[in-house]
Amino acid sequence: MADAPRRTEQRRILRVFELEPAEPVTDTVVREVPLRIVINDREFAVVSMLPGEERELTCGLLLTSGIVKSADDVLDWRHDDKCNTVNIELNVNSSKLDEAVQARARWPASGQPPEFPSAVALAPVKSGMLVKS
Repeated sequence: MADAPRRTEQRRILRVFELEPAEPVTDTVVREVPLRIVINDREFAVVSMLPGEERELTCGLLLTSGIVKSADDVLDWRHDDKCNTVNIELNVNSSKLDEAVQARARWPASGQPPEFPSAVALAPVKSGMLVKS
């Protein structure tokens, strides 16, 4: 069984409080990594994420973007740890995938998040998760 990925790391930071001098300290920070997503041999996206939830992130993105309708549309899912790339083979209409790739490609130029015409509207998920500071 593989070791769980590190989600935090120690970093030197400058702690600043109002009306006090900045103080250099070591603090624990969240560790984000880039994840490259390739669908049917086409570059789809590079996203920033916490390590260790690659399958949940990519499958959720495919579902909410309307690219897949169910898990049956996913033929193969492989994560390459060396280059942090997920390669996904889908059984979907190529025009639907083309539409999603083009929507993502327009995002940086427009400054607006992509709108996926076939996106799925999902109900909010109820959670008892609490975030402590």
